[in-house]
Amino acid sequence: MRIQKMKKAELEGMVFEKVNDNDMNIFIDIKNKDGSTETYKVNYIKSLRLPLILKNSKFGVCSA
Repeated sequence: MRIQKMKKAELEGMVFEKVNDNDMNIFIDIKNKDGSTETYKVNYIKSLRLPLILKNSKFGVCSA
């Protein structure tokens, strides 16, 4: 039996995706008061230990 390392894990409203040994993307679904849902991307860089939050849109960075 061969065991493979997972590169992606999905939980309720969140997706964790391994980019490489030092980087991970986290996608978070946030439900708004009007019922719509927005997805935010958090890029975690292990060596810097500083998350960068990006909104999934053409506008880019929301906060850092």
